[in-house]
Amino acid sequence: MKVKGVSYTDYGDKVKAACQKAGARLEQGGVADHGETYPIYKIVLNPKSRQGAVAFVGGVHGDEVSGPWALLRFLERYRARRNHPKIILLPVVNPWGFEHGKRWNARRVNLNRHFLDRYPAQEVSIARESLRGEALKFFATLHEDDVKKCAYLYRYSRREEGLDAYDRILTAIKKYIPICRDGRIYDEHAADGVVARPKAAGVFEEWCLKKGVPRSACIEVPDCVSLERRVRALVAAMEEIVKM
Repeated sequence: MKVKGVSYTDYGDKVKAACQKAGARLEQGGVADHGETYPIYKIVLNPKSRQGAVAFVGGVHGDEVSGPWALLRFLERYRARRNHPKIILLPVVNPWGFEHGKRWNARRVNLNRHFLDRYPAQEVSIARESLRGEALKFFATLHEDDVKKCAYLYRYSRREEGLDAYDRILTAIKKYIPICRDGRIYDEHAADGVVARPKAAGVFEEWCLKKGVPRSACIEVPDCVSLERRVRALVAAMEEIVKM
């Protein structure tokens, strides 16, 4: 899916304007060059916070548009608080896919299966380097499901305490989208919308887990509901994480 009439350049212009208004630091994490050149942006809010850091990532699959638009909406409406952590936003990891409405990159690589590769695609290298050295206490990617009609998340946790954080995320989302209550989500055991022990798949959350991030989530919202509802649900989830 692609938002009609919106190019990646248009989206980038909106990101730049929002960063300027919010006083956010905007970095170009690198360039994915497939005959066309696309910047991959890293946005930093509260860079001097002593409350740790959280990171939000969108557009790993280029056709899943609610993540990038939710990240932009979050940025546009964000108001800093003294107790807030450092916030890192990677709005679109797969800019070619965003531009063309495709799940994969220009080389037909599903980036979300290669975050543990030794020599991954350029977009993956850029995304990993954007977070390397950051003292993250929570990491979340924003995804869409084109089959399910409800929201759920995959939980990645290094310890058992603090697991209520995942319930809080789903509570924020269910104001806009129903939560999946199935005992299985695809071939994974689930309970109350949480897949607690996801199978290894080479995803970004697994890389974060290996790097010592204590809690990560892959948040999935159904693309059968309106883009506005998806965006509102994801922004609510992000705002809940920032308050943790």
